[in-house]
Amino acid sequence: MDENRLYSVSQIRECEQFTMQKLGISSVDLMERAGLACAEGVAPCIWFDGVEDVYVYAGPGNNGGDGVVTAIRLAEASSDPSVSLVVCADRDARFSEEMRHQLERWQSFAAQHDNAKTIVYDADNRPEPKSDDLIVDALFGIGLNKPVTGFYAEVIRHINGCAALTVSIDIPSGLFADRHTPAGSVVVAADKTLSVQFMKTSYFTELLN
Repeated sequence: MDENRLYSVSQIRECEQFTMQKLGISSVDLMERAGLACAEGVAPCIWFDGVEDVYVYAGPGNNGGDGVVTAIRLAEASSDPSVSLVVCADRDARFSEEMRHQLERWQSFAAQHDNAKTIVYDADNRPEPKSDDLIVDALFGIGLNKPVTGFYAEVIRHINGCAALTVSIDIPSGLFADRHTPAGSVVVAADKTLSVQFMKTSYFTELLN
C-alpha cells in the first residue's frame, strides 16, 4: 500500500485486517504499536516545549485505547512531567474490548507510578490544563460518522477552551475522515495531528472549506 495515497475508512480497516493476518498479530498488539508511535511523536513536544503536565483525553473506543498506550509510554519514559489519563465516557458508552484491556493495564501501571494519574471526566472532575501543559486528544478516531453532541461535545468544547498545546491522535475528534464534516460540528482544534498508518482525506479537504 502507498502510504502517500489517500484511502477511505473502509480501505484503512481492510489494511488493518490484512496487517494483523499477514503478521499474525492481534488488534491489541496493533494498538500497542500505534500507541508507541504516538508517544514517540508526542515526546518532542514535551521535551522541546518544556511541558509541565500531560493530559490524555481518552474515549471509550479504540482511539481511546491508542491514547492509553500513549499515556503509559510517556509516563514510563520519565517521572517528569506527570501524565493524567482523562477517561471520557457518557452513561451509554460501550467500551471496546481493546479499550477495556488497556484501561486494566493503565490501572496496574498507575498503581506503581506516582507520575501516572487517573481522572474520570464528569461535571465535578474537569482538569484545567494550563498554557505550559499538553493535551493529547484520543476521544474519537476515523470511525466517527455523525456530529458529536451531548457529553462528548462538552468535552471537546472544554479542550478547545484550554490554553494548552493540543495534539490529536490520528484525527482531531469530531472531524469526519473521508467526507465533509457538517457545518457547525464540534471538532477539537488541534495544534498538531499524529497520523496513524495513512493520512486522511479530511486533512486536506477541510482546509478548503
